Amino acid sequence: MLKSCVEWREWGPSALEEASRSHKPLFLLVSDSSSEHAFSVSGALAEDKALSSLLARSFIPVLADGDRHPELGRLYFPTPAPAAAVLLPDGTLLANCPLGTPDALVDLLRSAAVAASHYSPPVAPVFGGYPVPFIEQHPRSLERGLELLESIYQRVLDRLIVGGGEFGKGAGAPCIDPVRFLLRYGTFMGSREALERAVQVLQSLAYSPLYDSVEGGFFHAREGSRLDTRKFLQDNAHWLILSLRVAAMPEGGFALPLARGILHYLQQKMLQKGGLFAAAQRDDDSYYALSGEERRRVQPPRMNATAFALPNALAVRALCNGWQFLGERAYLNLALRAHRRLESDLIGADGALAHCRTGERLGAAYLGAQVELGYARLALYQSTLDPRYLAGVEKVARLLVSDYSNPAGVGFLDVRTQDRDRLAVFRPILDPATNARSAGFLILASAQLEDEKLALPARRALGALVHAKLEDLGALCQLGNALLVTLMPLAVYVAVTDGSRQQRYHVLEKLRRFGMSFALVMHRGPSRFEKMQALPRLIACCGNQQREIPV
Repeated sequence: MLKSCVEWREWGPSALEEASRSHKPLFLLVSDSSSEHAFSVSGALAEDKALSSLLARSFIPVLADGDRHPELGRLYFPTPAPAAAVLLPDGTLLANCPLGTPDALVDLLRSAAVAASHYSPPVAPVFGGYPVPFIEQHPRSLERGLELLESIYQRVLDRLIVGGGEFGKGAGAPCIDPVRFLLRYGTFMGSREALERAVQVLQSLAYSPLYDSVEGGFFHAREGSRLDTRKFLQDNAHWLILSLRVAAMPEGGFALPLARGILHYLQQKMLQKGGLFAAAQRDDDSYYALSGEERRRVQPPRMNATAFALPNALAVRALCNGWQFLGERAYLNLALRAHRRLESDLIGADGALAHCRTGERLGAAYLGAQVELGYARLALYQSTLDPRYLAGVEKVARLLVSDYSNPAGVGFLDVRTQDRDRLAVFRPILDPATNARSAGFLILASAQLEDEKLALPARRALGALVHAKLEDLGALCQLGNALLVTLMPLAVYVAVTDGSRQQRYHVLEKLRRFGMSFALVMHRGPSRFEKMQALPRLIACCGNQQREIPV
């Protein structure tokens, strides 16, 4: 056995579990009984205190006997022992090298330490034997889903051109949808490449003319040297959510000022007196060509003050994300205020939304607005643990199933047939992108509400979309997001408390300090088998595994 100042672990499940708990990669050293290199390695580690300290601080050091574990050679090494490798906590190979000289080990450790500092563990672990919630039992369900996800990912990469092409022309949905998919794919699948590409796109936009560095907020598009200087609430709410996600990443420092700039713009320019947000700020090339000092002396572009249901629901979710990440209560208060106005001004007694309000309610909301309201209420529940918002999630989910399901087959119509008289043009269509987003919401809602029946129509819709030949990139990205929610074991944090507001506050503060949004957060009181405790308990669940988080 090697002797050095490093505490070596034995190869086995316990080492992998320790790496997973600590979110550190493993440094695996495989030796054999006849090699002298093992003593060279030991000497290099003992003599270089900085190196041994780095190994102890950034890795889980593991020593394995190559004769006892011949499978390691097949898995990780093209050359026989002795050799070294760096593995991610799930056992994936990050780097390896033969131990020809101690210098090779030094180079491996130092380069791998840089990679390890950027390693971000996925929310959900790799598949293994975890049960998959609410999808049909089929021998190849997981395999087919993963194959399709990989296909969507490759198609997104093929069409992603940073700083040019369709991704450099605008800050709207054609750019938002791929970035959102890359971030979710990279998080769930543990793909550094996907996360890096998403960061690259956002960074290129943040430093492009599409972002207004004076007042904050993204312009709509550009064509050559000309900017379309309209600023839409919907675009900016999306980019706020995405920039907050990126800001939580090690390489995402640039995204925090970007997020704060968008938050400032929404508050100072788009927020209306009643608590809802204007739809857009109008185009004005001459105004946006001025400096900040010059802008203060002239009249700004007018606002389209119409309060549309969909972008306002999206803004509620974005503000909840701002509270969860930044911990500034003012953003949650804005979200709560906007939701109250949505309920009073745009939501009818049957729970259905109006399309917009400009003095009076106008038209019927389309499917996308209902889904966005569901996501907004889910975000409010995760931000407050108030059961009223969970009841609101259930209302939206049941309304989708009862009023928007396609009566002639599978999927969801973009309008309710009973709203025929409230629409200027009645065109009940089956939009693939909105169907995929609706299915993803129903999957989350069914798990949050622990009601499998809500997921059945979503599952059927996804099955139809999987077999459809989708060419639209936005629809593909929405389908990919829904598949990730469906196929991956959902990360669930169960807050066990006495249900008081003070206890909920303790839970929320603990969750907020994780610096990320979890797929689900369930809040309940102790069961009859549990004793009441002075402080809440947080139980992290993923698949069939649980662990308690100290509060």
